[in-house]
Amino acid sequence: MKKTIIVLVLFLTFFVVSAENGRYIIRLKDSDGFRKGALATDMSNRKDLLIRRIENHAISSSNFLNYSDITRQLEVVDSLWFGNTIIAENIDDEVYDYLKNMPYVLDIFKDTKGVKLVTPMGFTGTGSAASKYTHGLNNLQIPRIWKEFNITGKNVNVGIMDAMFDRNHPELKDKIIKWYDINGSDNPPADSSHHGSHVAGTIVGGNLSGLHIGVAPDSKFYFANIFGGSNETFITECIKAMQFIADPDGNPATNDFPRVVNNSWDYSHPSGALLLYPYIDEWVNLGIIPVFAAGNEGYEGVATVGFLASHKDTIAVGAVDAGFSIAGFSSIGPGNFCTGSYFNPINNETYYYFDSTQKPDFTAPGVSVLSSINDNQYAYANGTSMAAPHITGVIALLLQAKPELTLAQIKDILYKSCSDVGMAGYDIFYGHGFPNAYTAVGLALSGCKWSPKPKTSYSYPSMVTFDGNVIINPDAGHLKGFKIFVNDVEKHSHSYSPNPSNGKMPTVGRIYTSFFRDKNFGGSTPGFVPIDKLGKGEHVFKIVVEASNGADLIHQFSEYFY
Repeated sequence: MKKTIIVLVLFLTFFVVSAENGRYIIRLKDSDGFRKGALATDMSNRKDLLIRRIENHAISSSNFLNYSDITRQLEVVDSLWFGNTIIAENIDDEVYDYLKNMPYVLDIFKDTKGVKLVTPMGFTGTGSAASKYTHGLNNLQIPRIWKEFNITGKNVNVGIMDAMFDRNHPELKDKIIKWYDINGSDNPPADSSHHGSHVAGTIVGGNLSGLHIGVAPDSKFYFANIFGGSNETFITECIKAMQFIADPDGNPATNDFPRVVNNSWDYSHPSGALLLYPYIDEWVNLGIIPVFAAGNEGYEGVATVGFLASHKDTIAVGAVDAGFSIAGFSSIGPGNFCTGSYFNPINNETYYYFDSTQKPDFTAPGVSVLSSINDNQYAYANGTSMAAPHITGVIALLLQAKPELTLAQIKDILYKSCSDVGMAGYDIFYGHGFPNAYTAVGLALSGCKWSPKPKTSYSYPSMVTFDGNVIINPDAGHLKGFKIFVNDVEKHSHSYSPNPSNGKMPTVGRIYTSFFRDKNFGGSTPGFVPIDKLGKGEHVFKIVVEASNGADLIHQFSEYFY
């Protein structure tokens, strides 16, 4: 079948829109005794963390809704365990003030339309078809990864929140696992902007056009249509879609969730960012890596990275052309991470506080990017929305190479793989540079690993023991040492020494430690590390093994001391 290639430009821009729908977002306080917990590195306790959140919301929402005649009469539209949230409507000013001061309410916001997706704005050059691969895949060295490592994204699920893609496009139709549509349609039409189809093709597309277009062609994806054909949406629709991404089948017993999610949307005012940040935090808490397009406001000057992309735990992506030059439209750092607000009753103005973040994190191909669009066609497009899915695809490759990689480790590996296409180190245009995906996957494959899987044992009510053996391929490097953290506070560090007999650094090591609620109950063996007087409550334990090649190993878990 003959394929038609169309050339167009896709831009995502953001506007503050005052439109309201009469709905309110009510975030509830957690129930007494709720323990949020920390996700284990191997995801083994994710089911438990989801169940905790579901049960917490059931208790919190029941307490809230049964508090008084006013709450019992609320018109509840949705009740979400994700972020412990209730969405209600038809709340007048008097009821609003009442709810705001309730003991079970954390905060309450009006739902507003602050996200807008702009449809294609024009045409650009045709790009180059001189290779079997797009220039983006070539520049990231993706074909080398496929050929030499046989890493193609297999068994890795990704998520996409965007405008609806073409479910019948041959590049995509066999790779979608499940979709969510804000209108509840079983047969949602593809959005006329082509945006979602283009993004999905860059992540998972194949070579049916004659060119390979997708970074991780053997990955599959979940899709949340947050625009519903209108090219703009309300905050509540984003939150509901974010819950879908966190647990697509609604069953906490199945680890069906995507490990990485691609986002080409933002809220253009810090008020909306402050509201949405806790939900991004929950994604991260549940093992989902959020990738955001940095934005297309570069012509406006510095500090134009989107508010959501500026979040400290997102991966924000700017755009470069085929020659690694920054695209003029690519938003410029640093990021503005909103940390709070203050309302001045004297002048009725709200002021916002910001931390500067090193954004964008990276740049990726975002000019004349060929990918799929609606109706079995293909197009060249420009935008950071085209750059971000390249990085999402690279992360899928990294997760196939080493599934237990954390957000921090993935960022670190990508940082170490980057070429300084701008100034040395971080700069506000290119971030940390342009990643070499081949180098990054090599680091993931050659890093330390546990052999066998580390063991943790809990002696009720006041002791946890960790025992793990770590190894590294001698051809890849050696062990440098390890650090032990409790609740992100370093409690112990150890540096390995050369073997006296041959002067070589070790490639095998054992880490054996116990954590005590009150005191060390005595006894010690070689290599044993006692850490005591931690007190009652839930504690997060993290062991970081440092390798000479920079591919460090992390094991994290949590336990509760009664």
